[in-house]
Amino acid sequence: MKVKLSLGNSEFIGYKNVNPFSSSFKEVFDNSCTEIYCCSEVLNKVKNKDFNTFLDSVLTKLRMGGEIVFTAPDISYINYAYVYRKIDENTLANLIGGHLGFYNCKLIESALRSKGLKIEQMSIQNYFFCVKASR
Repeated sequence: MKVKLSLGNSEFIGYKNVNPFSSSFKEVFDNSCTEIYCCSEVLNKVKNKDFNTFLDSVLTKLRMGGEIVFTAPDISYINYAYVYRKIDENTLANLIGGHLGFYNCKLIESALRSKGLKIEQMSIQNYFFCVKASR
């Protein structure tokens, strides 16, 4: 099963939409997912201090050989762009407004490696990072 962790109903063809903060997440069996895609709207609602607990709960759903993908605004690149005037206050507010957690590519990579996952791909484009790892 392929799961997209999201807060809304935007569809990914071939993925089941699941809100990780609702009872629907409990309905996904442990070790049943071949791929989990965690979009930025979810990650942005997880406080940094709660990330390891969140990651542990998500990883219970990922089967051996499965892949997990995280994508979100990269706070390091956003800060750099703002300090060096590559983006203005409005763009900054659009990129990080309302977020409870602030992440970057290296932080996610480190957390996934610490859980024994193998990093398959890391990229940053338009201030957003994407980290893909396998179990």
